[in-house]
Amino acid sequence: MPVPPGASLALHSLKLTGGSATTVGGAVRVEPGALLTITQSTLAGNFALAGGAIANDGGRLSVENSTFSANRATATDAAQGGGGAIYQMQSGVPAPSATIRYSTFHSNTVATGNSAGGGLFAAAGTLTVAATLLDHPVPRSPDRG
Repeated sequence: MPVPPGASLALHSLKLTGGSATTVGGAVRVEPGALLTITQSTLAGNFALAGGAIANDGGRLSVENSTFSANRATATDAAQGGGGAIYQMQSGVPAPSATIRYSTFHSNTVATGNSAGGGLFAAAGTLTVAATLLDHPVPRSPDRG
């Protein structure tokens, strides 16, 4: 689901599961200038080439008290992207920004051969993470930023 330029979307107490995309953002893609706010939600079992759950491409992302579990990026090379749960990139203007607080990343993966962050990968912009747990790494690619 895209969040188009200039739009704002707030997700509260939702489960986004089983989403997929052939490019980026298996559940949600935040486009340039858009705002996505996620609170008390679960994103699980989503997949895409990059950003298994979310791709932030020049937007603003705020995540609080949420869980990301078993999401995966299928890109086999870091040049194609990464971020099993969240991938932050910049294809234009403005630069993306994300703040993640009080959340949990559990068993998110990238494809074998890719080292670009099992849980989080910021290829551009600003990523702030506070009071967040990145746990239970899987053998192929651990949750890491």
